[in-house]
Amino acid sequence: MYGKPYVVERLGIPSAYYSFNEKNWHFIILDGNHEGISLGEEQMEWLKNDLESLPMNTPTLIMSHFPITSITNDLVGGQHKDHKELKKLFYTHRDKVRVCLSGHQHLLDRTWYNDVHYFCNGSLSGFWWGEGDAESAGKQYYLETPPGYAILKLYEDGKVENEYFPLV
Repeated sequence: MYGKPYVVERLGIPSAYYSFNEKNWHFIILDGNHEGISLGEEQMEWLKNDLESLPMNTPTLIMSHFPITSITNDLVGGQHKDHKELKKLFYTHRDKVRVCLSGHQHLLDRTWYNDVHYFCNGSLSGFWWGEGDAESAGKQYYLETPPGYAILKLYEDGKVENEYFPLV
């Protein structure tokens, strides 16, 4: 056993993509490793149904390894190929979708579009960095982003705070 089935079993998660509720928030975990960087038809349909099933004004946080919308996509790539379809879906459910959280790029990137916060919060694994540009070489930064982590505060009313803590 290897690949996604192995990871799903080892992590004890229901599948490669799933959702759950915690307190007042709904969380959706996506698997963007289909047909390049996309959800694929089956998962996209599941996502539409999941969002549709939620009561109005349910604050929702969506997690995807790859950014759905990103300022830094022009620098390093890695954005979802289906980002335009996802943007339309999120606008349809603008009373619900509040946050999209991603990684992959290892850059500190905050985009706010159509009342959705898109956060990519650097990386803890950045201590191998120093390869990016000449200015950051040797400082363990990757394209001006120090390694670190973020803490998100999610409030009952759907508001969110995102704070990044650099480690260097």
